[in-house]
Amino acid sequence: MENIKLQTSNFKVQTSKSTRGVRNNNPLNIIVSKSQWVGKIADPTKKKDKVFEEFTTMAYGLRAAILLLRSYISKGYDTVPAIIHRWCPDHTACAYTRTVVSRMARALPGFDSMKPVAPTDRDTLYQLVRAMAYVESICEVSRQEFDEALSLCEK
Repeated sequence: MENIKLQTSNFKVQTSKSTRGVRNNNPLNIIVSKSQWVGKIADPTKKKDKVFEEFTTMAYGLRAAILLLRSYISKGYDTVPAIIHRWCPDHTACAYTRTVVSRMARALPGFDSMKPVAPTDRDTLYQLVRAMAYVESICEVSRQEFDEALSLCEK
């Protein structure tokens, strides 16, 4: 896929390679915290973003997202709307939820957004991460990238 930028006067379209989440290897835009994520760039002299976490690789950014989502699920935020509201509690949560549910429904036949997501359901978790990465960073997460990150969760 070619990295194309369109530009006319004041209008500029950036490709997914230039989104903040992709630059930070943090496709779900996890906010900076004191969490000591594996693969987190913690050295302030190497960190460029003061708002969102930065990771050394995409796999580590996805790993952190998977662990956070599993944490939400274990705390009772186990349906897609509940997960999204916890992730993004502001006014954009409704549009965010609609987009994630729509993308998941296209990918998972018979998907029910009100059915609890099992933290061990790899297919549903993959589609959830994939849809959220798209909303957050216009980033397409491949199954291979997800599986690599998931394997890092188990180490």
